[in-house]
Amino acid sequence: MRLARLLVLIAVAACGKKTVVAAPPDPVASVAPPLVAPRSDDAAVLFEDGHVVLKERSGDVRWRVPVAGHLGSVRPPDRLLHGNRVFVVADSKLVALDAKDGRRVWDAPGPADRIYGHGAYVLTTDCTSPSAMDRPRWVVARLVDDGKEAFKVEIPKSVDPNPMTQVSDTIFVGDARSTTAIDTDARKKRFSIEEGLVVAYAIGSDWLLATTKRIVRLGKDGERRWERPVLRDTFVGRGGVVPVDGEDVVVYGYSAIADSGVELVRLRLADGTERWRSFAKPAGVDHSEYEHNAEVVLKNGVLHVASRGSYASFDETFSADKGVSLSRSLDKR
Repeated sequence: MRLARLLVLIAVAACGKKTVVAAPPDPVASVAPPLVAPRSDDAAVLFEDGHVVLKERSGDVRWRVPVAGHLGSVRPPDRLLHGNRVFVVADSKLVALDAKDGRRVWDAPGPADRIYGHGAYVLTTDCTSPSAMDRPRWVVARLVDDGKEAFKVEIPKSVDPNPMTQVSDTIFVGDARSTTAIDTDARKKRFSIEEGLVVAYAIGSDWLLATTKRIVRLGKDGERRWERPVLRDTFVGRGGVVPVDGEDVVVYGYSAIADSGVELVRLRLADGTERWRSFAKPAGVDHSEYEHNAEVVLKNGVLHVASRGSYASFDETFSADKGVSLSRSLDKR
């Protein structure tokens, strides 16, 4: 039972809600995409006894319509409200319904896994197991309004895609071993790397990435500018980037399924010079299963680390200048 619960936690953490840290003009996101289609501010999409239901935030049902075939997928998101359409998976097809009244507008053959909406596009991919994949694996972008294919990008057959995530106009798709960046403006692949993605941060047209192998700055087409050693915890890794000034940022990372503590690394963006590397140590609780979320914010020259776990929480502050720990409080439950 514990093993089953742990596997669920791994899946949830790997596909849990993505964390976005506001840092205009450079967007940053932890690449931990949603396990299910994100709920909009206005409504949620539900499956009930062969029907698709659009429920208002108030709880009122906007509409309830029957859709033939098996609804859903083992590779969510398998439903999405995006713009004027509700997208669902039925019998491995992508079905578009009118968000106003539930009328069926169009449907398209697969791939129909990992539905993701971005602007005028709805994107899907193919999550057939790599061992059974006997054809190219694609990410397909269709027009929201009529379902026409706008573009598609091939990704490695060896990838078992996690849910997609987005930073600016770039979609990232991959797994713990491989990541592909898709530019939705240019409608093409920018680069693929043989490493999993933990954090992505846009620096103009460049990227600062924390991956399962390194911290690296890449050009928009994947050319390496510089790299630094990997964060210590990248298994089901999450994290973020905190801008410090016009020259430096702090990259932080932790495991989403363990009492891992939180690592912080201050870097100069121009050349990757590592100013310091510090560690907010774990809470020190025994566990066989654990859910962990952490956030780092900068206030008046002090970095505030907030770690919230299943059985313990801690808050620790660090000097942004030197990376020295200033205070720590711990609460074990």
